[in-house]
Amino acid sequence: SLKFSQSLNHFALKAKIYLAANKAAWRELDNMKNYKTA
Repeated sequence: SLKFSQSLNHFALKAKIYLAANKAAWRELDNMKNYKTA
């Protein structure tokens, strides 16, 4: 049970990092788009 919760924690951490990176990438993309049109 402990092992399961640990792996779940690890997965949640990975997902959080992935989502944060994804958000940052989209922000960069938006900045690039705005920069091109400006």
